[in-house]
Amino acid sequence: MNFDHLLVKCEEHVSTIKWESDKMISVFETTIRYLGGLISAYDVTGKEIYLKKAKELSTYLLPAFNSKSGLPYHETNTKTYVANLRLTIVENLITHGGLMENLFYQKLALYS
Repeated sequence: MNFDHLLVKCEEHVSTIKWESDKMISVFETTIRYLGGLISAYDVTGKEIYLKKAKELSTYLLPAFNSKSGLPYHETNTKTYVANLRLTIVENLITHGGLMENLFYQKLALYS
């Protein structure tokens, strides 16, 4: 089967994504689904749009990693760049592991 037409549609859609939103988003879910998906798409296709959008998204998620421990906070706001400081480090480890998120950021760093 030839899926080239679907890849073109994906690239077109991804190029229109705007990450800024005035609400709290889950850092874990955003990292594993969006950031992980974009990096995987770049790995498979080599298309720069996926890497560009992954870098944009990672910039919006950076405030969540501005903690004393270096482990990410649970939520962040991509418009105000303010992280939700309610969860403790232990709660964050239990609910999100923190480790999977760091693997995606390490992979992104290899491409930057």
